[in-house]
Amino acid sequence: MTIEETIVALVGPVVREAVRAEVGRLLDERAPTAEGKGLISVKAAAQYADVHPATVRDWIKDGRLQAQNAGRHLKVLFADLERFLSGKKPDGGESRAEDIADAILARKRKA
Repeated sequence: MTIEETIVALVGPVVREAVRAEVGRLLDERAPTAEGKGLISVKAAAQYADVHPATVRDWIKDGRLQAQNAGRHLKVLFADLERFLSGKKPDGGESRAEDIADAILARKRKA
């Protein structure tokens, strides 16, 4: 085993856990607090998520966020938006923090 492999083996798990913890903390900070809202417009969803409306439309198009047609306009169920932004899977699974941390670490390894 090379010295680089030894360092990765020793430090890797610590770094991975630190990244997961930080990503989890950041996701918790974005956790929505408003309750009791029904369907909201794509523009309102974008304002709430602090993203451009095109980003919300992309989430809908990709199937990551569900939307309903209200005449000629798309509407998003506020509870679905909250769930999406908090990182919880629709089936009640784990947070996205681990997936995001893995993606970040994988990207760094390729460089």
